[in-house]
Amino acid sequence: VAFKNINPYEENIILLNKNFVSPISKEGFGTYDYVLRDSIQTDNEKVYSIDYFPREGRELGFRGNFKISSLNYALVSIQLRTPYKMNLNFIKDLDFSKIYTLNSQNKYVPASNNYNGIFTIFSKKDEKGLFVIKKDFFSNYTFDEPKKLSFYNEVNSEQASVSTKDLIEENADSDTKRIQKLVEFTSNSKKITGITNALYTFSEGYFNVFKGVQLGNIYSTVATNEIQGFNFRLGFRTYQTLNDRFRIQGFTTYGFKNNSISYGLESRYLLVKKRRIIIDAAYTDDFQQSGLTIFVGDHILPDAQNESKAIFSRGRNYYLSKINKTSVKLSMEPYRNFEIGVMANFSMIKSAAPDLFSLAFFNPETQKSETKTTDFNTTFFINYVPKREVFGTGVDRNLGIRLHPTLSINFIRGFSDFSESQFKYQKLNILYNQPIFLGKFGVLDPTIIAGKTFNPVPLSLASGVSANQTYFYAPNTFALLNYYQFVADQFLQFNVDHHFNGFIINHIPLLNRTKMRSVLLFRSYIGDVSAATIALNRSSIKYNVPKKPYIEYGFGLENIGFGNLRPLRVDLIWNNIAKNNDANSPKFGIRLGFKTTF
Repeated sequence: VAFKNINPYEENIILLNKNFVSPISKEGFGTYDYVLRDSIQTDNEKVYSIDYFPREGRELGFRGNFKISSLNYALVSIQLRTPYKMNLNFIKDLDFSKIYTLNSQNKYVPASNNYNGIFTIFSKKDEKGLFVIKKDFFSNYTFDEPKKLSFYNEVNSEQASVSTKDLIEENADSDTKRIQKLVEFTSNSKKITGITNALYTFSEGYFNVFKGVQLGNIYSTVATNEIQGFNFRLGFRTYQTLNDRFRIQGFTTYGFKNNSISYGLESRYLLVKKRRIIIDAAYTDDFQQSGLTIFVGDHILPDAQNESKAIFSRGRNYYLSKINKTSVKLSMEPYRNFEIGVMANFSMIKSAAPDLFSLAFFNPETQKSETKTTDFNTTFFINYVPKREVFGTGVDRNLGIRLHPTLSINFIRGFSDFSESQFKYQKLNILYNQPIFLGKFGVLDPTIIAGKTFNPVPLSLASGVSANQTYFYAPNTFALLNYYQFVADQFLQFNVDHHFNGFIINHIPLLNRTKMRSVLLFRSYIGDVSAATIALNRSSIKYNVPKKPYIEYGFGLENIGFGNLRPLRVDLIWNNIAKNNDANSPKFGIRLGFKTTF
């Protein structure tokens, strides 16, 4: 990821999701100081050699040298090197150099790239690190023969599966072959494999128990709620290689308070590699927080890290549902990063604690009040994630850290004439996220979520506000609302975080030594509920929507920690309601987040 194709002609070079001002951009004079070191005169041109360095060592910029030709004021060569004091984690040094050559049309074109990096885990000082080297060479240019866009997007699966060792044996020079032998030697070292396994567990949350099976996710092992009390979750997944075509994963949870056992099992198979046709089936019998707006993703099983389950939470949470669900999904990727599919769900939903929380509703068919919902629905979904980086060709792929737009559309249709399913309805949910890089001012990350239910449904199928009663940060949720505090037929939600990436704190004396980074946050919600939906309600929840937009706002500090390990984020949050309709919901809160980034 660090060694993507860097273009110094861009105003801002996006590297590790950070904006680095290019030394030859218009904004360069606000970031760098320049020194004309030398000039060389040849028969046809004069080449100027210029040194540059950032005015503030902690700014996201480079230091180095570049050469400019007097023929067309193009780059002849450039070196981009990160300053030692830069506010960047796990990076001891990055050094990029690019050389250009003059072609027959008197234009400078790339001749070679040389990328070097030193990555360390804990500290940038005396710690030994991982050295990464990448070299590119360009020749045999062909101009005026444009290719179609599909030519560049086509992936040759057979070529992609060729081992690195075979490629090196066929194409590499003697120096590269010696490096490959060193890599093979060190990969057999118990100390090095132990470190890499620890890093894998730290990043993925899974660890190997025996060949082909991993346990995890370690970050969702324990939680607590008023129904299950303290509960322990044990999950697993099959894993042979990154490119497995077939995977099974599952979990089981034991609640110590009510001696309950809940579980889930899912299997996925990649039928066709070229268009990534995947069939997926899952079964769950679990305590879950229903009413949240959830979009169809890669997996059917709920991700405990994205749910309301945590070891610490505020207020009372007995609003859990006991859900028994069978799901089947078929998806395909006709174009790169464009996925379409259909999923069918058959669910039986009831309150996990009827004496504390009722999901009762009036059934128009039976003309009676009922407490258990039987639902069969299908979901047609579209996920479009342009510029997303993916690695691997199996049923599950690793995702790069590069920020990218996301568009998700889910159209849900419920049926009342299938296996005792009770309600016929239609829903439309849309999510759009568009990170915006603002140069040295950081990254603006806005998300819009909209939803509409076209027919009256009970609380178990309704769209409740995406509340978060834990003390931990969760994206696209409201930290100061309680579950089911707002229930709507149609709603619009707007969330935005602005990450300054150290731009403000880097300029504050003494505070800049902490390497913390500031972030601003804003959340807004507006909705409406119909009289027909209210008429069905017999639950213990009184339907309510805000008369004016509900707003949460605040600021936070991220990149808190020691050395290179700075995963902690702390947010201070307020809302705009002087007196909430729920006396137990707070007006101010502090939330913690954990995310390891560069």
